[in-house]
Amino acid sequence: MKKNRLIIGLMFVLMAFCAQAQELQLTRFGQQVGSFTAQKNPRYDLDGEPCAVVKVSVANAKDFKFKNYYIVGDPVYMPGEAWVYMAQGATRLTISSERFGALTFDFEAPLEKGITYEMQLKLVLPEDSRRRTLVMADMGI
Repeated sequence: MKKNRLIIGLMFVLMAFCAQAQELQLTRFGQQVGSFTAQKNPRYDLDGEPCAVVKVSVANAKDFKFKNYYIVGDPVYMPGEAWVYMAQGATRLTISSERFGALTFDFEAPLEKGITYEMQLKLVLPEDSRRRTLVMADMGI
């Protein structure tokens, strides 16, 4: 009987964690007009061509991982953003975090060399879990 109570209690705790999960939402993507980051802080691909820089603006940027075979080197983390250097021709970027989930974004056009792009992400709490409170009775275990 105590085993059943423990299992039921653990299920409620897991449901509470799932209910509080946040999602990533893309709010803006495009060339960052007037930014010379790609020229002032260049990184080059294996062909010697200058990379594009995708500035990903998101809270807790260091919690995120970026995946694509066009990525050159490690991201550069700044307060509230990460600079991801990508070789020209990239058409997709996957952004993931254990805490916030994953987002795969397909660019409308392949990235151009030496251009700075801006990607703004928002962490969204699902509507149905914003006012949810978990109350658990003492089961005497």
